[in-house]
Formats: sequence, C-alpha cells, structure tokens
Amino acid sequence: MLSIILFAILFYLLTYILSYQQQLPREYYFTFLESFLITIIYVGPIYLFFGLPIAMLIDKILSKLPIYPRWVYYLYGVLSFSIAGIVIGILILVILSIPFSWNMDLFGLFLLCTIASNTYYHLSLLFFKLNRQKRTITLWFMQNKTS
Repeated sequence: MLSIILFAILFYLLTYILSYQQQLPREYYFTFLESFLITIIYVGPIYLFFGLPIAMLIDKILSKLPIYPRWVYYLYGVLSFSIAGIVIGILILVILSIPFSWNMDLFGLFLLCTIASNTYYHLSLLFFKLNRQKRTITLWFMQNKTS
C-alpha cells in the first residue's frame, strides 16, 4: 500500500514538472489532491491484482538463485521488476482492448509501469533490511538481558 502512495506522489511530481516545463496555464494540470486520488483509484487495483502476484513470483524465483554477491541479486531484481512492469503495461493495453503502436505514448506507459514496479521493489528491499536490523537488535537485547 505504501508503494501505491509513493508512486502517486512520484506521478504527481512527474506530471507537474512536465506541465510546468511546457508553461501550461494552471487549468491544464491537476492539483496534488486530484492527481493523488486519481492515481490511487486507478493504480491501486493494478498493483493489487497484477503487481502483487507477479512480485511474489519474482521473489520466489530470486530466492532460488544460487549464492551470488548482493549487487547481482539487486540487478536481477531491478531487471525482473522492470520486465514485469512492461508486461503489466502490455496486459493493461490488451485487457482494455487499446490498439497500440510503438510511439512515445507507449514508451511513457512502459516507463510509468517500470517506475511503479521498481518503487515496489525498492520499498520491499528497504522493509526487508529494516526488519532484519530490528530482529538483530532484538536478539542482541535478549542475549544481554539474560546474561
């Protein structure tokens, strides 16, 4: 859920920067709250129905990899989640029956899907690291408490 909120904020910042660079009047872009709510309403179900099952599958595949340095796991994760984001973008186009041709709009959709999937991946890495540190601190505290 936090990744949906973070993506909504990133999406607003991206659209605000792009509309500001084009020097559009204020009527042509959404306020933060409008953009945030629209993003949550439309992106939230995509995260829940497509993103989470694919993320669980990728995590299962990554956990079965042989022992490599951490940076190799990180690159596998970023590449896997980027590909998953593009696949989800294609699924969205197929489900909505939108004919697509290779142009900048399609590139923008794939870029947004890749940003969304990598936002989830990096937040999961952060929470995994924080959870591991918390467990280490708790074990250290319990060992010193019993001594």
